[in-house]
Amino acid sequence: MHGFRGFQTSPAALLPALADPSRGTGGQRVRVAGEWGWEPGVNHTVVLFGFDSTGKPEIGDPGVGREFWRPEDLRLLYQGYGLRLIGVDTPESVHPRKPVEYFSLE
Repeated sequence: MHGFRGFQTSPAALLPALADPSRGTGGQRVRVAGEWGWEPGVNHTVVLFGFDSTGKPEIGDPGVGREFWRPEDLRLLYQGYGLRLIGVDTPESVHPRKPVEYFSLE
């Protein structure tokens, strides 16, 4: 996951996909294809906001909302395509000295 640590300073748009159903363990493929409804070969657009204290990637998925993925899922789905979003002012929701801002919890 060290290659993603550069995204810690700002969000990044990623184009993950279940490119090869033979990659990963059987449980991962079942979870991504069955539980998430991802089709092999179809790209999705998600936002990587960063990582929590345990190393789980915080992902914004338009179909699901904000969630934490397992690092194994990100390794399985990330196909090398991403765009770092610099200068994006995202609303604060957990800043120690600022109130919760509009649209931060959506």
